[in-house]
Amino acid sequence: MQTQTEPLALAQAESGQLQADPSIAAPLSPDERRLLEQLSAAADPVRLRILSLLREPMAVHEICARLRLGQPRASHHLAVLRDAGLVSVEARGRHRFYRWAAPAAGGPAAELVFVLRHSLGLPPLGLPPQRAGEAPGPPKAPPMTPSQLSPAQPMPSPASMEDFLL
Repeated sequence: MQTQTEPLALAQAESGQLQADPSIAAPLSPDERRLLEQLSAAADPVRLRILSLLREPMAVHEICARLRLGQPRASHHLAVLRDAGLVSVEARGRHRFYRWAAPAAGGPAAELVFVLRHSLGLPPLGLPPQRAGEAPGPPKAPPMTPSQLSPAQPMPSPASMEDFLL
């Protein structure tokens, strides 16, 4: 359903009389350009699969084998991810090992990395990788021994347990 102002706005746009919002027409800030570069890098399906493999540092030949990619193609995608600041590289002898790059805290890149890692089922940077079958999240506390349990606290009665669960 069109409103009364839509035909007027359409006519103004077609005649060139309608001006763009200055905030949209303004050049991108360096942070916005960097974020756009990172989003573009992560939007490629091959690069997204590479990111999902990087639970720990991985050599290019391992990435090639797991994704069945040729070395030049894998290196190209890794270079795009490196240039976007999503991965870092470390040389060890003749091999190059790639890992997630740690973005500056508090910036838009940090939020993007957090969302990407969460979406790929990876723990946030700084936490150890999860083992197969473990739920993602912070490390779990070790189970308590019987001597650590407090005998002064009685077990809840079934009625109070229902109240707790409701």
